Order: sequence, then C-alpha cells, then structure tokens
Amino acid sequence: MKVRLTRNIHHHSAETGLTSRTVYKEYEWAILPIIGATIDDSAWHRDDIPKIENINIIADEADLYYVELTSKKVDEASYVDKIVDIIKLHGWNG
Repeated sequence: MKVRLTRNIHHHSAETGLTSRTVYKEYEWAILPIIGATIDDSAWHRDDIPKIENINIIADEADLYYVELTSKKVDEASYVDKIVDIIKLHGWNG
C-alpha cells in the first residue's frame, strides 16, 4: 500500500508570527500504519524521532494512507526554510 508521510516544521513568536512549512514523502509499505508508531527516516536527527499522530483515508483515494507525523518546532523563523532544504536532500518534498 502507498503511504504519504507529512510533517509540519514551524516557528511561532509574537514578533514574527507563524512560519510554517509542511514536507512529505511517499513510501510503499507492507504493514498498516498505526497511531503512536515511531518513524525512523534519515531526514530526522536521532534525537528527533517523529511519531504517527493521525491517519487519514480519503474515500476516493482508498489506495493511499495519509499519515501525519508529530510536528517539529524550531527556535527561529529562519530555521524553517533551512531545515526544509536539508530534509529535501533526504528525498522529502516541501
């Protein structure tokens, strides 16, 4: 089955407001995704292991599971784009 992992990278402060980007990567999995499972992908640092937070199945696209991972909060707004650029080097889109 096809699985599309999505993860939100964001920063929020009173000075800059919300800066946010969502990245995604598609996989072919032989197992069903379950809420709470951790995802080991080379894009994420060993101290940042995202978990499956939500699973969506769109009726018209029943062959694809949309899997939302825990979001990643960064310390500065400028880090959002920098992290997305690094993640793209690991095959993610954003």
